Amino acid sequence: MANKQQKSLTKVGLAGGIAGSMEIAVTYPLEYVKTNVQLQHGAAGTGSGYNGAIHCFRQTIKTNGLRGLYSGCAPWFAFAGPRSAVRFAAFEFLSKDAPRTSGWDFLCGLGAGACEAALCQTPNQSIQIKLLHDASPAVVEKRYSHLPFFRACAAIGRHHGILSFYDGLAPAVAKGALTNCVRFVGYKGILRASGREENAS
Repeated sequence: MANKQQKSLTKVGLAGGIAGSMEIAVTYPLEYVKTNVQLQHGAAGTGSGYNGAIHCFRQTIKTNGLRGLYSGCAPWFAFAGPRSAVRFAAFEFLSKDAPRTSGWDFLCGLGAGACEAALCQTPNQSIQIKLLHDASPAVVEKRYSHLPFFRACAAIGRHHGILSFYDGLAPAVAKGALTNCVRFVGYKGILRASGREENAS
C-alpha cells in the first residue's frame, strides 16, 4: 500500500513538473515583453524605449530572432517544473486520507501552497528580481546578470548572502498558500460537482 502511494505521488509530481515546464515554454515570451516594457522606464533618455508590447515583441525578433524572446528564461525553467511538482505532490500527500470536502481542500491547498512557496517560489522570485534589477539600464555596473544562470546564482549568494534567496519569504508563503487553497477548492469542487473526482484520482 505504501509503495502504491509512493508511486502515485511520483506520478503526480512528474506530471505537475512537466505541466509547469510546458506552461513556461508557452508563456515566457509574454513575461519577457512585459518585463522589458517595464524596465525601459529606468532608462529615460537612452532612446531605446519601446512604444508598447507589440513594438517590443517585433523589435526583439528583428534584432535577436525568436531566441531573443527567451532571453533570461533560465530561472523560470529551473524552477517551473519543481514548483508544479511540489504543489501537486504536496496536495496529493496532504489530502490522500482527508475527507472529501471543500473545507479540507482549503486546508490541504494552504499546505501545498506554503510548501511550494517555501521550497521553490521564494528562491525563484528572489533570483529573478535580482537578475532583472541588475540587468536594468538604470544599473551601470553589472554584477551578475551577464553570467550563466548557476554562476549568477553563486554571485548573488556572495554579494547578498545565502539568506537573500529567501527575501520576502513570509508574504510569498502567505500569497502562495491563499492562491493554492482557492485553486484546489475550485478544482476539486468542479470535479465533485461533475462526478469525475474518482476518475481523476
